[in-house]
Amino acid sequence: RRYLVKFYYYLSICFDSLKLVTQKNEAIDSCIAYEMNSDTMYHFSVFLLSNSVRDLYFRGDYNLCVEHASLGESLTRKSYHYSDRMDYILSFTGYKANALWSLKKYDEAEQFLQDKKEEFLKSGNKAYLADIYRLFAYVYRARGENQAAIDYFLKAYTYDRHTETKTIMGEALTQVGLIYSEKFNLPRMAMQYYHKALRTGNKFDAFYIYGHIANAYTKLKKFDSAYYFFQKAFNIVKPGFTEQDLITHTGDYIDINSTEHVLNIVLDKADAFLEQYGYDKQLNSLHEALRIYRIADRLLNQIKEIQFAQESRLYWRSYAKRLYEHAIESSFLTGNMAEAFYFFEKSRAVLLNDQMNEQNLLSREDLLMSAHLKSKILITGRALRKAEPSSEQYADIQNELFTYKQELFRFQERIKKQNPVYYQSSLDTSLISIQEVQKKLLNGQGSFVDLFSGDSAIYTLVIAATEIHLLKSGRHAFDSVRNLFNSLIDKPDLLNRQFSLFENVSASLFKMIFQNISLPPGRIIISPDGQYFPFEALITGKTGETVNYFLYDHAVSYTYSARFLFNDFYANSSAPGNIFMGIAPVSYPSAFSLASLAGSEHSLATIAGHFSHAVNMTSLAATRNNFLQQFYKYRIIQLYTHASGNSSNNEPVIYFADSALYLSELIGESKPLTRLVVLSGCETGSGKEYKGEGVFSFNRGFAALGIPSSVTNLWAVDNEATYKITELFYKYVADGLSLDEALQKAKKEFIKTSSKEKQLPYYWAAAVLVGSTDSIPIMKSRNWPNFMAAAGIPVLLFILFSIIMKWRPTIPTPRIMGTAA
Repeated sequence: RRYLVKFYYYLSICFDSLKLVTQKNEAIDSCIAYEMNSDTMYHFSVFLLSNSVRDLYFRGDYNLCVEHASLGESLTRKSYHYSDRMDYILSFTGYKANALWSLKKYDEAEQFLQDKKEEFLKSGNKAYLADIYRLFAYVYRARGENQAAIDYFLKAYTYDRHTETKTIMGEALTQVGLIYSEKFNLPRMAMQYYHKALRTGNKFDAFYIYGHIANAYTKLKKFDSAYYFFQKAFNIVKPGFTEQDLITHTGDYIDINSTEHVLNIVLDKADAFLEQYGYDKQLNSLHEALRIYRIADRLLNQIKEIQFAQESRLYWRSYAKRLYEHAIESSFLTGNMAEAFYFFEKSRAVLLNDQMNEQNLLSREDLLMSAHLKSKILITGRALRKAEPSSEQYADIQNELFTYKQELFRFQERIKKQNPVYYQSSLDTSLISIQEVQKKLLNGQGSFVDLFSGDSAIYTLVIAATEIHLLKSGRHAFDSVRNLFNSLIDKPDLLNRQFSLFENVSASLFKMIFQNISLPPGRIIISPDGQYFPFEALITGKTGETVNYFLYDHAVSYTYSARFLFNDFYANSSAPGNIFMGIAPVSYPSAFSLASLAGSEHSLATIAGHFSHAVNMTSLAATRNNFLQQFYKYRIIQLYTHASGNSSNNEPVIYFADSALYLSELIGESKPLTRLVVLSGCETGSGKEYKGEGVFSFNRGFAALGIPSSVTNLWAVDNEATYKITELFYKYVADGLSLDEALQKAKKEFIKTSSKEKQLPYYWAAAVLVGSTDSIPIMKSRNWPNFMAAAGIPVLLFILFSIIMKWRPTIPTPRIMGTAA
């Protein structure tokens, strides 16, 4: 078996020569896996990992780069003597630190470098010293300590001058120039360093240096010079190369430079045209900017496809924020609603759509295999975080985690080959037009509202049945008003005391979002950007002492994107399944320090009365495993429990009678029949926000499994109000109403029948519907007391009359002789 290590290594070389990337990576993984499971030294693994780390960094898979670098360093220290291992350790250290810096994990990067600093300084090797100073300079630059960063970059430059390779000089001088240009706004000073860097750097450095020179000319409003140097950068890839060519030559540019450098130059060129429009007001500049933003968007799709780690994909979604803000601004200036809608849609929940595609395309067996590997990775990753890095156990767990991730990678590659649309949008955004939103989503009534929160502005796209509006407001003013709105609405005592302030703030927020446009009454679908806030509680006007809430005129629902609502959620709708399952732990283990939810079991019993063959699990039966093993078999799931948008694991959590369920543990093993999940707990709609993707909450987790609708709470809610609104909601759901109208009627009835204090939006606005609003066909419970009450006295009299007639004595009918029958 030990010979397999060598043979897989040779195979990786052959596949690399033949440009068969997938096969090369599989051979590399097999080589490393066999060597780590043998009793030999790790020479092949270290060498291959050093190349793998470089490739991962260049293609932008930064999280996997960090993991492979850590593993590579660990194996190097086991396999090599001190004098032979430092080059490898330096390589692993450099790529890991750069990857951490790219991921904005500055504290972790600094601590990591501090741990390595003494070892590199002790060596006295000028190349090592140059690199360690370069890496520290990046950390200082990221923290805004600009002068310290300049000093360290210049130290790195000085040490590198005395080495044979001189690989850092060009990069160090370029970074000094960047600080002068971006932080001190001195583009002319910056260009002095850029031109010096060109003289001392190599061909690969020249690519991004030309891009920075172009940016300096853009700052100086010398646009022709800027475009000249952008072209010089592209010429490094191939003479005459343009941004358009990058789409079909992905491998060419990744081989010569990092993905991030290339994407930055494309975005910088588009931004230069947008900047030029602000200078000369020529529409051609805007059209050219939009053309290049479209190309950048396609490049981002390609970058996403070559990432393995979910964290790396999230990084690139965050990176795209700049692209979409500037593209929407260009669309706003040209009045191009179709382009604006395209970029609104591409700015959100792309990875969610990928997860849903995976869920839909995998067979039952493949889903089980995927879930098994993801669970192993989750458990092993947690064990690694708890282990001591210097222990033997840590290395064993590290090896185990590497093996599981490679198995998952190979599994996903196999699925890709079997199904080419795997990890691609089932409906490309370009195929979803504004007209389709008007026709299919709105069906001639109501409105669809897209929000985009940029660094400097808030954009609102309102699509109604017959008209479209694209609005813009200042980001700073919007954030101030929204934050004050949120700080008041989730605190009942404060809201009661400061209600007049809330009225003003809520009305201001409504006017800021919708300005002077008139929204038609009826349904409205909101696609927010980032954390949700309840539009239902916005105040649209006032009649005497009575405020008019947005809720009164609109049945509100929320969605991750318009594209989400175009998915086919009901492929399994004809499959047999149960209707309703309720979960209410009532009491919790003492270790959780959670108050009991008295009355939740009674509310569940009331709700279950609306459905035929309802199943309720309360008290000790409401366990985590019972929920996970059963929920996907039911059309409707109701949970009355405690929850939190954050936890010790830095993710949302839901509590059951025996244990807790974290969002990362919600892994689909089956395709659910579920169409609605109602999470009646505190902060079930909250979670960590990832720019470009949205909030990772439990409702999003259920959506990724293919469940189209959820009702969640945005803050810590009042128990009695929650029970009442939830019961009213199910009453209207059972009557066949659409989900948004059912929730609207439930809230309005709650307000109408409640005391003045309970009419505050704190009590009724927390629950929001996210996803599809379609009604759910159900079989009502045939509960005879309820039936009799509903049928009324006429039916009762009819039944009594029938009983009397049945039991009265039978009188024979006389026969008349001689008469024909």
